Amino acid sequence: IKYLKDLNGHKSTNDLRTAFIKCSALETYMSWLYYKSKNDDDAKQLNNGTIPDEFLRSMFYTFGDFKDLYFDTDISKKDENMTKVKTKINNVLQKNGQNDDKKRKEWWDTNGPKIWKGMLCGLTYDIKPKGKQTNVLKQLNQKYKYPCDLEMFAS
Repeated sequence: IKYLKDLNGHKSTNDLRTAFIKCSALETYMSWLYYKSKNDDDAKQLNNGTIPDEFLRSMFYTFGDFKDLYFDTDISKKDENMTKVKTKINNVLQKNGQNDDKKRKEWWDTNGPKIWKGMLCGLTYDIKPKGKQTNVLKQLNQKYKYPCDLEMFAS
């Protein structure tokens, strides 16, 4: 959540979107590194354009966590860092006239798919060579594009 923690009140909703994308991509990348260290055979599926089911499920949960953070519906233990992040998100939204529920939903409907694509990008970050990385990312974007069941899952 580093990029969200670094937000200040002078930032725009575009900066907020960028922070969410960077945080979710980094979270996905770090989770993938751990996952593939424990599941080498499954990890090979990614090079063929398929996210292993178990890891895809964890991506859905991660996406839902970021959505909960945005809407301040996080039911996990309230800690100091998360409280600071939520305050910073609220400050950016208030400054930009986006703090009512309808506008928050509109922002998420527009930016949720971009956050998901950021997660896919984070997942493919260390595929070598870079040409193969681009091809795998294209496959993943086509196969796992922001589906409505992801949104329903994260609701």
